[in-house]
Amino acid sequence: MKRAAAPRLRALQEWLSLVIQHEATAEVAVRSAPARAYFLPRAVRAGRPIKPNDRMSATDRLQVYNGGYLTRLIEVLASDYPALQYLLGDHGFHRLAARYTVAHPSRHANLIFFGRHLPAFVQRQRSLPQSAFATELATLEWALAEAFHAREFTPLQAARLQRIPPAQWAVARLQLNPSVRLQTCRFPVNGYYQAWLDDRAPAPPAAAATHLLVYRKDDRMWRARLDRAAFAVLQALAAGRPLGKALEAAGGNAAVGGWFQEWAADGLFVDVELRAQRPAAARRRGGAETPVTRPAPPPAPRHPRVAAVVRPGRSATDRTPDPAAARTAPACGSPPSVRAPTAAAGGTGRT
Repeated sequence: MKRAAAPRLRALQEWLSLVIQHEATAEVAVRSAPARAYFLPRAVRAGRPIKPNDRMSATDRLQVYNGGYLTRLIEVLASDYPALQYLLGDHGFHRLAARYTVAHPSRHANLIFFGRHLPAFVQRQRSLPQSAFATELATLEWALAEAFHAREFTPLQAARLQRIPPAQWAVARLQLNPSVRLQTCRFPVNGYYQAWLDDRAPAPPAAAATHLLVYRKDDRMWRARLDRAAFAVLQALAAGRPLGKALEAAGGNAAVGGWFQEWAADGLFVDVELRAQRPAAARRRGGAETPVTRPAPPPAPRHPRVAAVVRPGRSATDRTPDPAAARTAPACGSPPSVRAPTAAAGGTGRT
């Protein structure tokens, strides 16, 4: 009697992937339409792709692995979005994450990138409780993950800023460090996130527009609540606008010098680019370039700030370290969830 040909390796791998990723049991998985396209259930019971042993049937052996893959991916999402998991509850988050893994299967060897589409996915889940707030909370948590994993950088030194001629400040372009993330919110997600970190069992808040800055400094994640004008200035700089144009967004706010001192001290800038620019009249005439007179630049910080203990609840520019201690990136996955007390840090308004 002629023996049946062994299944091709590729077909076996694809079938096994379908079975172990199926959201139900292995018995249900082998009867699903995608799995039957490779092996009929009777072939599985006969031991063609997976042989039984004296203790376990073929499907029993498959069940050992069924669900493990999904569980690992959900664990990855939970480590990136712990506050969202709290908001939705364990069961609600598990259901959301399971649907996400089907819509966005892992395509990269490094699981750091796996959760990047979750904020947009949450936004499309209209039946999800508090979907608008959940979307913004997920966006904040992914911004923290991106800031953590952003490439290394060296902050721009104050001495270099001080060497720039005053006439060049208007056309100077300040480059933000790669960890910087800016977020406009309809809800006070930063306050909710901090309340969750502090184990205060927060409830979903009412709408209240806020503007957030997320960045990394000395391997710690920081969240800062900005007013609209400061946010607009940083947004213009992030878009590559020259300093003169970016400062127009401040609307003459007298605090702008303090903003730049604080941002420079926090390492938000990594480079400054100076582009020669002739006045419009000179460009039309084809004449020589002449200096452009612009408002004086914001002063560069001359002294490091002294560390100070700041009481929680300060409302200036609400900076919160996240986490409270430096952390090391795992070999595979994403930054661990943080539920640590707020640490003391330097600067006014830090909490």
